[in-house]
Amino acid sequence: MASANMQTTFGKLGRTESKGFSFKGTASEYFGIWIVNLLLSIVTLGIYTAWAKVRRLRYFYGNTWLDGHNFEYHAKPIQILIGRIIVVVVLVIFNVLAEVAPFIALALLIPYFLAFPWLINKAIAFNARMTSYRNVRFSFDGSYGRAFYVFVLMPLLPVIFIAVLSAALFYSGVITDFITSLNTIIGLGVLYLVLQILFIPYISKLS
Repeated sequence: MASANMQTTFGKLGRTESKGFSFKGTASEYFGIWIVNLLLSIVTLGIYTAWAKVRRLRYFYGNTWLDGHNFEYHAKPIQILIGRIIVVVVLVIFNVLAEVAPFIALALLIPYFLAFPWLINKAIAFNARMTSYRNVRFSFDGSYGRAFYVFVLMPLLPVIFIAVLSAALFYSGVITDFITSLNTIIGLGVLYLVLQILFIPYISKLS
């Protein structure tokens, strides 16, 4: 049984009491849910994944207890399915535009990056509203600016750094032959991976 501790403050006296989280699920129970979800998702070409998500979260939330009460997940599969259909339609449209009119597709990346933090906040807020403890629903009040910093700007920093460094190397006359060019590309690729490895823990902490 996994457990964690949470401190709760009572009244104006500032007294705290340690409350332990506990999880009462078992590997065999979850395996049954997981294998059925996997098979039905394959058979339905991914449509069942919305129902699979709800079953999975209801199992985990329902088996997570705090102070004698468990959590609950209230989302309806059809709500999740509609959201995923919208995402798929947008991706299909974008891919078609990328083939037919690449410049238009490239221009659409700007509003996408601007809308992405808003979508992240909406998704987190939805999951919070669908979660309850003792019949009390959760809420999420994350800001657009914070989401933009964490989910857009920080992941892009390594890309921007490598792009600027690449341009400086290729236009400075340092690269004079094929071997030097190949070594430079490999070196930049390794540097990019190192930067991502260094950034991922920090981004994870921020999110």
